[in-house]
Amino acid sequence: MERDYLLEHSGGFHCFEREEIRVDKYATVCYKTNRYSVPDHLVGKFITLEVTSNMIKAFCQGELVAIHSRVFGTHQWAISLQHYLPTLAMKPGALAKSVALDSDPFLKGLFDDHFSTNPRSFIEMLAFCQKEGIDHQRLVLCVDQIKRKQPTASITWELIRVLLGNKEKETPVININSTILHHAQQTISQASKLLKG
Repeated sequence: MERDYLLEHSGGFHCFEREEIRVDKYATVCYKTNRYSVPDHLVGKFITLEVTSNMIKAFCQGELVAIHSRVFGTHQWAISLQHYLPTLAMKPGALAKSVALDSDPFLKGLFDDHFSTNPRSFIEMLAFCQKEGIDHQRLVLCVDQIKRKQPTASITWELIRVLLGNKEKETPVININSTILHHAQQTISQASKLLKG
């Protein structure tokens, strides 16, 4: 009887703390003594943080610009190398000693082992992955595949690009008017007879 008077469920309940924060000169925002990176073009701008129990989302003018797992403790940094690519593209030599590179053990190892003499190529690879929506896991699988197939080969951006670019292409379905198809088959049949005869 009371059920008839209940309102319909409106969807999920999201509990978070919202805070407006200015991006500092390191392209990070500070939340409870910990720093979280955001894209470097936002330096000096105000952004909105939505902080949940395990995640921090950063928004600029309503657009999601960064997501980080929340770090606990004090004076820790959560850095994404992707946030610094535009600056690093202008100064590729700075990549080797960057905190952003050190924050990702896989990328640091890949850089040190195969790209230390060509940081520009490494940055191009990361920019390509960002633009094409290629996630970290897919890049790891690609590098592992190269290592399995050619254990002694040096891993280059060109090799990675070939593997990342190999996507299964869908064959387009072509609807052909049956009259056109019939005439085309007749023409091919007549040409075959001429060539045979």
